[in-house]
Amino acid sequence: VYGIGDFKNGSIRAIDKDILERLEFRKKRVLDIGCGRGEALKYAIEHGAEEVVGIDFSEDAVAITRDYLKQFNLAGTIYCADETEQVQQWSASTPTPVFDIVIMFDCVEHIPRKELSVLLTFLHKLLCPCGIVAVNTPVYLCGQRCAC
Repeated sequence: VYGIGDFKNGSIRAIDKDILERLEFRKKRVLDIGCGRGEALKYAIEHGAEEVVGIDFSEDAVAITRDYLKQFNLAGTIYCADETEQVQQWSASTPTPVFDIVIMFDCVEHIPRKELSVLLTFLHKLLCPCGIVAVNTPVYLCGQRCAC
C-alpha cells in the first residue's frame, strides 16, 4: 500500500504533504471526504485546524482513522457514511457554510460522475465563500501507479 511507511511513522505521503503545506489550517474548519487512514486529518490538526471532520464509506478505514488520531492524542469527528448522502444531509440541514477547507485525496476517481456532480453541488453550500477544495488523484501509467 503506497504511503504505508509514512503512515506507520505518523507522517504523510510526500505527494499529499506537498498539497497540504500550501494551505493555511490555523483556526479553520476542515472536512476530509474519503479520509482513508486519517493522515490528512492529523496534519490539519497539527497545523492549527479548529475542527476536523472525516467521512469514509469504509468501516475499516473509519476504525483505522479513529485509532490513528487516538494514538497521537488528537480528536476529530469521523463518520462512516456514503459521502454524497452525508454532504447532502448536512447541506439540507445547515443554513450557513461550515467548512473552510475540504480535502479530497484519492477519492474522486471512485465516485461516479453523476454522483460527483451532486456531491460538489451540495458541498458548495457547505463551503465558506473563500473556502478551498484540495483534490488529489493518482496518476496511472501503463496500468501501474506512478509515485511521482
